[in-house]
Amino acid sequence: MYFGIDIGHNCPPYDTGAVSGPHREDILANLVGELVISKLKERGHKAVSVTPRSASSVNSSLRQRARKANWLRVDYFVSIHFNAAGSRSANGSEVFIYNYHSSARSLAQDVLDKIVSLGFRNRKVKAKSFAVLRYTNMPAILVECCFLTSEKDMRLFNAEKMATAIVDGLVGEEEKEGILGVLKVKTNTIAKPSTDQSSSINSDELYDLGIGEYKGELLADEEGHYEVKLEQKIGDRKVHYIYSQHAEFIPGGKSGTLKVEIDTVAKPSTEQSSSINPEELYDVEVGEYRAKLLAEEDLHYQVEFEQAIGQFKIHYIYSLHAEFIPDGKSGVVRVKINTVAKPSTEQSSMINSKELYDLEVGEYKAKFLASEEGHYKVELEQEIGDRKVHYIYSQHAEFIPE
Repeated sequence: MYFGIDIGHNCPPYDTGAVSGPHREDILANLVGELVISKLKERGHKAVSVTPRSASSVNSSLRQRARKANWLRVDYFVSIHFNAAGSRSANGSEVFIYNYHSSARSLAQDVLDKIVSLGFRNRKVKAKSFAVLRYTNMPAILVECCFLTSEKDMRLFNAEKMATAIVDGLVGEEEKEGILGVLKVKTNTIAKPSTDQSSSINSDELYDLGIGEYKGELLADEEGHYEVKLEQKIGDRKVHYIYSQHAEFIPGGKSGTLKVEIDTVAKPSTEQSSSINPEELYDVEVGEYRAKLLAEEDLHYQVEFEQAIGQFKIHYIYSLHAEFIPDGKSGVVRVKINTVAKPSTEQSSMINSKELYDLEVGEYKAKFLASEEGHYKVELEQEIGDRKVHYIYSQHAEFIPE
């Protein structure tokens, strides 16, 4: 797509923007406008400034912008401005179109939605016969980013984020490559649209987040917050900022089986059990548990169990009491009792006898694939029968990793 970006005002001496204390509309609009052009190009679109360098009057400045966009035959016209008001309480963002029948109405809404997601008050899409909207031949919008006369808006404003929001609204959000994992909320907290303090954000944009575990992607870790894209929506969005003092993001790990060899305790940290609230400790008996290995630290495995133990799935297990066997790990199946190699975990009596193979006491090189329903699923180095992958009853054998 081809965009004509009108950086509001910036055409002295007749067409200059509002000024409030240290904030000048010409400077702010130029910052955002240049970033918008750059970001559109980075995403493979064509973008050009249609802001005139000189004009004999304000009317001349406005007509030149529309005339250049028409001459270039851009697909869309986007004018970038900052609002100002006599009242310091006026705040928020709005986007203008020529009239409510305009083909630019949906585009205006998309841009506004992205800006509002940064925490600005939603002042809606509005229709007004501004010259640059009236004289352009293509779908045209005029963006009032926020109020430079509002302390609240200026605290929230960030040129980089504002430009990204506008571009996301124009061409769709660029997919961030996140780290898959689990957000473990340890204290009831709030899911926010930005890193700003909750008191500075519209209450409609804040959502309660209770203690628990939430699958998602970590997009960024900034200003004491996790930016996460949750698997399930909370409120009207999936992307939220969570105060990192109230939560922990745990990256997804390697799938496998936790083989508990001594009855032990599942803990919320590597601290000694005596230092932890007993309500946060859970008994784990000898056995095999499907899990993901998230980390190894201080003689503990940090694992995410397939089935919750207590309130959570993520726990620390003392590594001297257990062994984590990753799926695909090479090793040896040590058969301790003559047994049967099967194509599934079903009882032998339920399986066609032609698919059952005798397996004698001994050691067999193999890859560990999984632990399911009291069986090892292994890929043997040498075929037995017509296949390499078999299920072995775990009471009759032991898998020993290399």
